[in-house]
Amino acid sequence: MLFDMPVGTPIRYIISRGLDNFFGFAYAEVECPKDIHMPFLPVYLQVDGKERLVFPTGRFKGYYFSEELKYAVSLGYKVTLINGYEFTRDNQVFKEYVKDLYDLKRTGNTSERIIFKNCLNSLYGRMGRRRQYMNSLIIKDRQSMTKIEQTYVNVKPEPLFEEYVSYTFEKSPHPELKNINPTLFNTMEEEFQRGVEGVIGNIAIAAAISAYARIEIDKYKRLNNITCYYTDNDSVVTDKPMPAEHLGEEIGKMKNVLADSDYTIAKDSEYFIEEGVFIRDKVYSLKTFKGENITKFSGLSQFYITDKIRDSLFAIVNKSVNTITTKALYNSKNSKDFSVQLFEVTKTFKFEYSKRIELINDKGEWYNTKPIHIQSIKEQHKDFVPLIGRQSRKETTVKHSLKYQMDQSINHYNVYNSDYKFFDKYYLNYQFDCKNLKQIEIDAILHKINENPENLENINA
Repeated sequence: MLFDMPVGTPIRYIISRGLDNFFGFAYAEVECPKDIHMPFLPVYLQVDGKERLVFPTGRFKGYYFSEELKYAVSLGYKVTLINGYEFTRDNQVFKEYVKDLYDLKRTGNTSERIIFKNCLNSLYGRMGRRRQYMNSLIIKDRQSMTKIEQTYVNVKPEPLFEEYVSYTFEKSPHPELKNINPTLFNTMEEEFQRGVEGVIGNIAIAAAISAYARIEIDKYKRLNNITCYYTDNDSVVTDKPMPAEHLGEEIGKMKNVLADSDYTIAKDSEYFIEEGVFIRDKVYSLKTFKGENITKFSGLSQFYITDKIRDSLFAIVNKSVNTITTKALYNSKNSKDFSVQLFEVTKTFKFEYSKRIELINDKGEWYNTKPIHIQSIKEQHKDFVPLIGRQSRKETTVKHSLKYQMDQSINHYNVYNSDYKFFDKYYLNYQFDCKNLKQIEIDAILHKINENPENLENINA
């Protein structure tokens, strides 16, 4: 968050200026050498019929932040820019916020540290919030279920247990409601627009911070003579002590999460892991030299993580099982009175590893992985149309006039975070400017003609 942020109104980048002079987001063709064991750039792929964010070797295309493309080149990638949008650099966006809160976190008591840590970690994510006004309910009344399906859009039911069903839906009125009850439809539409307009953010900033974080954590994967077993967005597990220059309490330094009151950097090697198993992101189990068991299981409360769960994780590595069935807590928040309801359910977690290729030894044990290799991804769209700003209720006609064109846009994204897949469908700045949008498209056409005058014949006047 202390690095240069992309701000201002983006402009079409002249690709001939090259990558070194570019700061923004580009649609690019990249080629990752096959001998890179830990590829850096992600892309969305159809794997076993499902869309997955994977880090492959080979050739593919996608939208990327300029700084991650530059870093990829330093690792041996070949990058060819296709088009891009340039932003203004600003390294002051979060400077005072981060430094002030970091000092408060460092000097505060336990409760204060938790509060300030959450403030530091959550702000940038709000920059990338979906422009949706969502709600969720847990109900068992069939009549209420039918009413929800007839009243709202994007309704997603999920059976829980007995007769209970969890409903997630967008609080936009169903189109048919306009014919049945126009007054209710208009009231709901106004409420929906107010809710959407309350979501203030900037997807470019959220995407840039996520990309910077990937760059920083990737550097720890490639330290000399150190093997990285597992990584998350803010941590690594390695086979040797972290070099002392990377450890400390300052911003940007690592710290040993197994540390206690007796810990010093000089004694770092005493705080080691005896054994560990890593199934996928946020699902792993560790045993420290001090005999402490640490198990993380995404989607499962710590209360339900037992010795049986830990044994099951090791059994997955041995290929004796590929599912875990256990009790779990499901919670539902009431947006009106802010109450939280808890339900105990039986859930089955299925482990099908699809982001890399499993490597199996002679004993049938899963001992490592290697990256997926691809030759190319079919180009599904030549360009994307950015909406510069956020529309108000008066500008929905402009939005709807572009809807068809937007729906045709590229549907595989490398990007930033699975929640931010539809990069071009979100708003890069705060002011919607139709004249500026039109000028960008004119500039793009003129640039195309300048590149090759014969293109003029192919452009409809």
